[in-house]
This record gives sequence, C-alpha cells and structure tokens, in this order.
Amino acid sequence: MLIRQPEQNSKRGSALLMVLLAGVLIILIGAGMLFFYQKQVERRVLLEFDIHRKLAAKSGFALVQYSGTGTYVYAVASNRPVILVTVGEPEPIYKEDFQSLSNWVAKTDGGGAVDNTPPTESEAGQYRFSTTSTNIGQRNELVFAGTNDVAWNRYPFGLCYEMWIYDTDKIWAGYVYVGNSNAWVKMFTTNATASLTVFGEPDANRRLELYEHTANTIGSPTNDYPSAIQNGATDMGTPTQLYMDRTYMAIGVQVGEKTFTYTGATNLPIGFAGVSNVLLGVGGFNQAIATNETLVLNKFEVRNPYKYEIYLSWTNQNRFLGATNTLVTTNVLATVVDATPPGLGKIKYYFFDSFRTIVEE
Repeated sequence: MLIRQPEQNSKRGSALLMVLLAGVLIILIGAGMLFFYQKQVERRVLLEFDIHRKLAAKSGFALVQYSGTGTYVYAVASNRPVILVTVGEPEPIYKEDFQSLSNWVAKTDGGGAVDNTPPTESEAGQYRFSTTSTNIGQRNELVFAGTNDVAWNRYPFGLCYEMWIYDTDKIWAGYVYVGNSNAWVKMFTTNATASLTVFGEPDANRRLELYEHTANTIGSPTNDYPSAIQNGATDMGTPTQLYMDRTYMAIGVQVGEKTFTYTGATNLPIGFAGVSNVLLGVGGFNQAIATNETLVLNKFEVRNPYKYEIYLSWTNQNRFLGATNTLVTTNVLATVVDATPPGLGKIKYYFFDSFRTIVEE
C-alpha cells in the first residue's frame, strides 16, 4: 500500500528552494564583490596614471629649463601607457592670416576705407587703413567678428593682444582696444575698455601709450587718463602687445626673436573682471590732415601669455583606460609653463589639466 506524506514532501521542497536561493545569493554576492574589486583596481590604475601624467609634465618642465623645446618618451611599466611628452611654443587663440575681411567689420568715422592685401609668396598680407577726410582724429578700424573667444577674463592668466603697426608716414596712430560694449561707437565712452596706442614720432620713432577708459566722455582713442607712456627709438614695426587679466594691464614689447618685456603695469578697476559683452578692435586715427595717407597693420594675434606649453600623448596599453581614443590621448594639453609675464610680479610656473600644481621660483 502507498502512503502519501505531503508534509514531508513540502519540507523537502522548501529545503531545496532555500538551497537554491542561498546559491543564487552567494553568486550575486560574489559577482558584486568581483565588480567592486574591479572598480577598485580601475580607480587605483587611473590614480597611478594621473600620478605619472604629473611626473611626465614635471619632467617636461625640467626639459624646458635646461634645453627648451623638444619631445621625449616618459616610460612607465610594460602594461601601462607610454607617455610622449612634447614641449613647444603655445599656439595663438586667434591669428589673423590677412586672407580676407571675413573675421572683421570695417567701421569708420567718415571718408575712411580699409583694404585687405592677402599674402603672396614674396610678401606678407596686411590691412591698410586710409581716409580722404580733412578732419583730424578720425577713427578708422576693424571690429572683430570672428567666433574665437577673445575675452581676457575667461582665461586663467589673461590674454595678450599683439599687433605690428607699420606706419611710414608717421601721421597716424595705430591702436588695439578691448572692452565692454555692444556698440562700436560707444567703445570709448562706456566703462571697462582698455587700449594701447602706437604713435609714430619723427624724432623718437614711436611712442606707446596705455589707457583704461572708465571715466571718459569724449569718445576718442585718447583721453585724460593715460596709465603709462614709453618713449624711445623703437622701430614702428616692432610687435607690441596689450596684456590684460582680471587685475591689471601692461604693455608688452618684443625685445628678442620670441621674447617680450612688459612695462607700465597698471591696476584695473574692479569692473574689468566681470565684463561679459566683449568687443575687440584694431585700427588707427589721423593725428594731422591725412588725405589719402595710410596706416598699415602687418600682424595681429591673440594669445595666452605662456612661454611654453607641454602636451602629453599616450597609447592605451591598459584595459582600465578604455579603447584608444585619439581625441583624448593625442596632443592633450597637460601643462602651461611660465604663465606670468616677467615684470608683472613674481614668475610662477603652472601645471594643469585634470590636475593642477603650482611651482614658484
């Protein structure tokens, strides 16, 4: 005779279910521990790699001090990325190639014209400013309309606005300005505008004057608040910079092939730090009756005040760093060196990317 024992079968089924649940739980716990271990290893590897990037950048800094620009390999472990360190000159944020007026809008007081002469195989390009007006002090300039961000207060160490004015007639004054305005005609009557003017002087070759236009009502590139004047037999064609950051502005003059000296450092009013509507212009005004005479602009660039930049490139020889991505691993700006122009305080050397280190002399 077959006797059924439902309670005993139920207990056996419950025990089997508990065993299965325990097994699944153990598997899940094991998988979770494995996942967290993997993440821990990944974080450790990425931290290690970040340390090596810092060391590679600092090695590049040492290379700058002793041998200038160059490229070398910073080797790590065999199963880690090989870091290529390149020390080079910084690229400008904006460089005018004089191909056309597409990045600029011509603005003149009257009787003025701006002509573009593109570069040729034998001659560099240039912008030529002229006027047929018999009045003096006529503004004749180009207002920047490009897409580059040329606002000094959006960069950690400010910007240099570099121009090369060549004026053989010496009856024009060339200038560059940058400031807070929505309209060209208000640039020298609204707050927070800085300008650098290059005058051609028959007896001293040229004169440089630096201005901040926070208390000006006459609407001219010159006003009653010059902050620095430099006289001397400097060639009119010498590249000259208007340097600005959130704190002060200064004149930069080229003294070597790639070296600038800075003078006339002047504290800026607090309003310059918060400028949002930035307008940039280059041009000139006639100091005497200048019928059919011209002012020539041979060079214009906007650049960071860095002497060198250090780039890191590497190959992803570790699975925790992901697949090789040339957008991430090629020419990654890791370091900026010598960020403070000489003559404007103590020289500081900066390293920054995802990390930031400051080394002072």
